[in-house]
Amino acid sequence: SRQLEELCRFDARFWFLTGSLKPDHMTLCRFRRRLADHLPELFAKVLDVAREEGLLGMNVVVVDGTKLKGNVRQWRKVLEEAEEADVGIVDRDARPMYTTFGDKFRGYNAQVGIDSQAGLIVGQTVSNLNTDYTHMSAVLDSVEECAGGLPAKAVADAGYDSSETHQEIEERGVQGFVAPQDRSPLFWKLD
Repeated sequence: SRQLEELCRFDARFWFLTGSLKPDHMTLCRFRRRLADHLPELFAKVLDVAREEGLLGMNVVVVDGTKLKGNVRQWRKVLEEAEEADVGIVDRDARPMYTTFGDKFRGYNAQVGIDSQAGLIVGQTVSNLNTDYTHMSAVLDSVEECAGGLPAKAVADAGYDSSETHQEIEERGVQGFVAPQDRSPLFWKLD
């Protein structure tokens, strides 16, 4: 919410989206909480409009993931004020996440599928499983549900390279392009 607040204040693209309004982080947070149950339906409607306008190609969907830190600071503050709670409390659903840079924290693994033509997210999933290769099935399920079908091609980085991923893509009739984990000199020349 704080990042969105900053973007709404300083990024002209967000001025266009908000009609030049500059909502603060609490307003954005309340909006998200109030509409949380309706956001998946709204997400699907945006994709329906994009498809009707010919913006959604669904030829190539790029799949990627990122690790997100769990946020327990707000919980901790509220609980401390209310009942002087244990400051060691953590987000119970968050799990240890390891990044490619060797960082470790408790959090989540968010995955998205992005239509390469429109640049729109056409599917998403969040879990507490650290590895990306375990998520291809869920991402493709989300793309199929939200965008109304599967893409012709799926592209993913080496984090998705596994027999499960290749099998999942093949069984769904999607042409897959997954970078191999083997970083041999030949592979680097092809990059």
